[in-house]
Amino acid sequence: MPTINLRRAGAIAALAVLPALTAQAETLEVRRIDNAIVMGLSANGRVATGQLPGNWETFRWSLATGVVPLGRSTMDTLGHRSGIPGISDDGKIIAATILSDDGTYSTAGRWTESGGWKMISVRGPADMGFVDGENSSAWALSGDGKVAAGLYWVGNDTWLAHAMRWTAASGMVDLGSSGYSSRINAANRDGSVLVGWDEHPEYRNWRATVWVDGVRTTLEDSDWFTEATAVSADGRIVVGQTPDPANGNQLTATMWKWNGTSWVKSYLGTMPKRPGVMASSMPIGVSDDGSVVVGQNNPDAGKPTSEAFIWTPATGMMKTSDWLAANGVQTAPGWTTYSSGAVTPDGQVIAVTQQQRFQPFATRSLIIRRQP
Repeated sequence: MPTINLRRAGAIAALAVLPALTAQAETLEVRRIDNAIVMGLSANGRVATGQLPGNWETFRWSLATGVVPLGRSTMDTLGHRSGIPGISDDGKIIAATILSDDGTYSTAGRWTESGGWKMISVRGPADMGFVDGENSSAWALSGDGKVAAGLYWVGNDTWLAHAMRWTAASGMVDLGSSGYSSRINAANRDGSVLVGWDEHPEYRNWRATVWVDGVRTTLEDSDWFTEATAVSADGRIVVGQTPDPANGNQLTATMWKWNGTSWVKSYLGTMPKRPGVMASSMPIGVSDDGSVVVGQNNPDAGKPTSEAFIWTPATGMMKTSDWLAANGVQTAPGWTTYSSGAVTPDGQVIAVTQQQRFQPFATRSLIIRRQP
């Protein structure tokens, strides 16, 4: 199998497009982004957002500009980070957790090309307070860029948070909980369907949850920590992580589909693991039709290691590194492909992150475009 040499061009390097190895193989175009962790893609995959390793500053990337840091790193000033950057379908709006205007606390923010960062907690719930130097954090942005979501902290030093939804018209609105904490992880295209977790009112384990037009529904009510992590543009397909009883309650990538009256759950399978250990698979992104799911797998829950996966109905769960190799893409030895952080709505562009297994432990992301 041929090896691809990475040709560096500033902060961006393009990898050659290889011919399909077999009739079933795909032709992939791979672009490398050094020193960046991609966590979100525009609808066409030509603009990305994520965080810079080290200070976890949010960035925006495009082929024309390369990686552009957007400032307001909370790690630089406060020594902590939270949330996940999200990007609109057109790539012009980003939501993330940022440093406040006065530089004293972290808060949910929204970035636009014309206005830069704006705090969205200015019009927040009346009971919003501060916990560990933060009043709110952003974890999701709708595809149209009009709805940001995540959590806000209830009162001061309570360590209780509620899921929140923000729009320009209503400000930040409390989506409530079952008594303790809750959080939004992802939003559909118009922000009408939000997914995340809600703590059990007695045992406080996280439970995968969906909010449809503000109405909260528990998707998984087990004794395990579960959550919903991504949702399709139309809001009818949700993915997350739940225990699979048929597989020793291993935490498994899970899909729910709305059938018109209820959410129907199915398991996507698991990755191979060593005997005697618990493993887990966490989806991070899903295509609009549910035919492509990406995320990360931990082969041993007792160790901080992970590997990226891709799932399709045809292949089932597959290491992303194996999928790349099967389609003629090999990266240099010594790198671990540890997470698939995003997929476009049409499933044609996937972002993965790699890290060196030796010093200096460099980090890079790959933008992989599947050719039609």
